[in-house]
Amino acid sequence: MLVESIGGMGQAIDHVALAIIEGFSEFLPVSSTGHMIIYDELFARTHDDSRVTYMIVIQAGAIAAIAHIYFARLIYWLGEFIAVLRKKSCQSATQDGAHWFLLKLACAVVPFGIVGLLFKDQVKALFSAKSVGGALLTGGLLLIFDDLRMRRNPNFRPDRVEGLSWFDAVVVGCCQCLALWPGFSRSAAAILGARARGFSPRTAAEISFLIGLPTIGGTALYEFAKSFAAIKSDQIVWLFIGSGIAWFTAFISVKWFLSIVSRGGLMFFGIYRCVVGIFLLTYL
Repeated sequence: MLVESIGGMGQAIDHVALAIIEGFSEFLPVSSTGHMIIYDELFARTHDDSRVTYMIVIQAGAIAAIAHIYFARLIYWLGEFIAVLRKKSCQSATQDGAHWFLLKLACAVVPFGIVGLLFKDQVKALFSAKSVGGALLTGGLLLIFDDLRMRRNPNFRPDRVEGLSWFDAVVVGCCQCLALWPGFSRSAAAILGARARGFSPRTAAEISFLIGLPTIGGTALYEFAKSFAAIKSDQIVWLFIGSGIAWFTAFISVKWFLSIVSRGGLMFFGIYRCVVGIFLLTYL
């Protein structure tokens, strides 16, 4: 009985730790998947199907945090889109580009989905501490370079996410494919893509959050539907708990991240990634 109790406590701590890592790092340009792999390496955690399912499905909690933060604007964009479909688009929708904004977000997901399906076996082979270390280091150097470039030329496009054009959406979507390299970070890839198109660090971060809604939400929903039959009742309880923890930590993380990039850019995150990447390549 004592052994079972200890084992159950260890599993609970593992679930909580994964949910905190997922929520806090999902929308930061540091890679949630990479940090989960680091956690597994440091604490000798082994993967099974139920654990992998848990790690993917609790991303829904992080997505819920973004939906919560941007709820009013999402409703507005949806209303403008419906108005266009009904041929009753108002003048403000034509002016700010909000009427097609949700479709542009969906468009940005297409390259990621196509590349992910075509190279899914190759992507699975990259899940290792060494690969994550290389991805963290590479992405960190790119973030540092982008921050230095921004300091030399601080002129940005109009500071609004609605300024995202169709071409911008395709570019950001293609850059997002870099996230298929575990440890690179979907958020970092999307931010770098938006920065390359001239958006400020804060607006680029917001664009990455919003593109994450269909990207991560679709992945979590697909994994849940695929594994639903094999999920046990006690696992469902932990999926809800883990998603709740991920929502809370993601909400705090996103608010903190926006305040950081509004004041100081992305240098801090680039340096952090380089330090962690070098540690992984050297010691693990």
